[in-house]
Amino acid sequence: MPQYAIFLICAACGTAAGALYDFFYVIRSLACGMQVTAYTLKGKIFTGVCDAVCFAAAAVLFVFCSVKFNFPDLRLYMLAAVLCGFLAYNKSFHIFIAFLVKRLYNRNTKR
Repeated sequence: MPQYAIFLICAACGTAAGALYDFFYVIRSLACGMQVTAYTLKGKIFTGVCDAVCFAAAAVLFVFCSVKFNFPDLRLYMLAAVLCGFLAYNKSFHIFIAFLVKRLYNRNTKR
């Protein structure tokens, strides 16, 4: 398999990891509240657990893609591609998700 195809698959894995992180972001925001998450012990523990589960799921996704597409040994450009995919997702679609979560949270707390 050519290296550019492996790079694109790894970037797609990073994008999927970003979407997975957003899923846990929404759960964390609904469970602990938007403002309280960073300041309370419950919020810190819940955030840590969500981040650990998200990281483990992203690692399983990367290993699955590595086996499915028969990647060669782990190379630095593969990890860079995953990071690029995650950052691209985080700088684009995550902003939209965060805006929607904030709107829903503010609308529900004003009632």
